Amino acid sequence: MNRFTRTIQIWLVRIGWVGVTGIALLAFSLAFYFSAISPALTTISALQLEARTRLEQSRKPARATTADQDSPAAQLAVFYRYFPAHHSAPDWLERIYIAAREQNLQL
Repeated sequence: MNRFTRTIQIWLVRIGWVGVTGIALLAFSLAFYFSAISPALTTISALQLEARTRLEQSRKPARATTADQDSPAAQLAVFYRYFPAHHSAPDWLERIYIAAREQNLQL
């Protein structure tokens, strides 16, 4: 152990305070990359994939209505598909009322 500490001390003297600072910055950069940048890149990739999927889904009904379903009933069905499911309406209404209350609005 004593030999190891002596070797470290010799290397620290040789590289000086500039070298020690460089090594510390390198270690900090690696830690920052793996703790912040890498997870953010993973999240960005997942969000980009979700955005592409939703874009493709939003384009499909438009093609279907112009291609073979030009009746008003078919257009109405496509229109209603853009809204959330019927069973989630109370949740959305609650959010709207809370937002209005926070802004001192009366609905």
